[in-house]
Amino acid sequence: MTSADVSGTTVLRPAGMAILVALVLAAITFFIADAISGPLTLEPSGDAAAEEVTIGATVVAAIVGSLLGVGLALLSRLATRPQTVFLTICVVGLVGSGIMLFGQAEQASTAVWLNLMHLAVAVPVVGSLWRWLPATKAN
Repeated sequence: MTSADVSGTTVLRPAGMAILVALVLAAITFFIADAISGPLTLEPSGDAAAEEVTIGATVVAAIVGSLLGVGLALLSRLATRPQTVFLTICVVGLVGSGIMLFGQAEQASTAVWLNLMHLAVAVPVVGSLWRWLPATKAN
């Protein structure tokens, strides 16, 4: 099997490496944000107190987002043009989540830092999985 083969087992290596890189980049971004802007806080819904973004929440969100990306890549294999479908869905999702963050953040700087964390996770994961997917579906 070559790296271009599209089977569930060959995705483990590129996905695993990409997730590790994404976690490191997200953590670095979190610590830089905390040092420069102070605690990152999100406005709660309802009467609850503001929620502070922690490194634990950052790591969990990065893992969950990365695993969703892997699942999406596996599902994209069913499309006629897997790379195009995968990349389109990822870009739309990233833009949508970025817009939502500006509505949830207490300060604009928090939204900017959280968007940078999203990018820190998305770039290695999406890039690696996109390269793993074939351009067209093999019949």
